[in-house]
Order: sequence, then structure tokens, then C-alpha cells
Amino acid sequence: MGFAGTRYSSFVERLQNQKMSCIEFGKRLEEYKKAHASGGAKLEDLFPLIEEAFGLYVMPADEKAALEKAPAGGSAKDASMEAREKKLQSGMALTDRELDVLREAFARSILKEKELVRDDSAYLLYGGYEPLVVKLTTILDNKAGIGWTSYSHTGVPVQTSAMGVGSELFNGYYDQTDIYGKMMKIIGFGKQ
Repeated sequence: MGFAGTRYSSFVERLQNQKMSCIEFGKRLEEYKKAHASGGAKLEDLFPLIEEAFGLYVMPADEKAALEKAPAGGSAKDASMEAREKKLQSGMALTDRELDVLREAFARSILKEKELVRDDSAYLLYGGYEPLVVKLTTILDNKAGIGWTSYSHTGVPVQTSAMGVGSELFNGYYDQTDIYGKMMKIIGFGKQ
């Protein structure tokens, strides 16, 4: 848990804005890509779906400027402006930097399979998954104050091995939480 962008504060309540699984969003993205296979695909077309799926919102520049100029508690705001202000305050409005990241991921997502470059740089950015889906979930997670260190680490048993004192305890597959107990047993603290 923790993300430097939120100064390690957590806002896990923001995760409840996600109303669609990444898998379902990926299916809808595939449908969009098929419908725009001959060209004309634009990230902006997906903004309503992105808001529906992840709660991430793109506030138009003029509305954002008006919101910043509006007096606090002013009664001149209409209901939609108040709703947008709540979204901005809730941290769900996309920043310019986040939009740039999404544009780059979208450009990669719409490439045809034969056009994709599969290199270490792409793997570090997207982990071999659908680029736009990865970046949307990363942005949402970061807004919630969560930073993941890998795309593929799970809670399944991990293969371990060791050399030296106690190495016989590490030959096989173990739950990652068992490693601590095994190390404690070797140094004389605990039963494993």
C-alpha cells in the first residue's frame, strides 16, 4: 500500500468508483477497436466508457477554469457544475499528465498485432497486457494511494531454494508467507 503521488496517503474509497471489471472493459475496448479497424479511433470516443467503468473523469478546460474562478459556496452553480466539482474534489478528474499517459497507451492499444513492438520497454510499461486497460487501472490505483510493484505477482506458492544452514527447508514450492517462518526457525525463533 502506498504511492508517492499521494504522499503515501490512502484514498481507497476511490476504488468504489470502478463499476466494471478490467476484463469487461477490455471486451468493450476490443469491440471499439473492431468498429474502428479502418481508422478514425480516438481516445475521446472512450471517455464516457472510461468514466462509467473507472469513475475517471475528463473535465473540459473551460469548465475547469470556471470552477477554479467560482466563489466558494456560490449559489450560481447549477447541479451539473456541483456534480463536476464533487468529482474534481474527489480526485477522480484526470490530470493533463494522466491524459498524456492514456493517449500514449491508447495509441499502442489500437495498433494491429503485427505492428506491435514487443520489447523490454513495452513490457515494463504494460506487462504484456492491454496498454489502455493497464494504464487506466494504474491511474485509478494511484489516485487511491496504491502502488503495485508487478503485473504478475500473485499469492500462489513460489519456488524457493537455498544454500547453507537450513537450506533443506527451502527446496520446493511454498506460500510466500511461509518464508518468514522458515527463516525464523533457522535463527532459533519459532516453530515451522
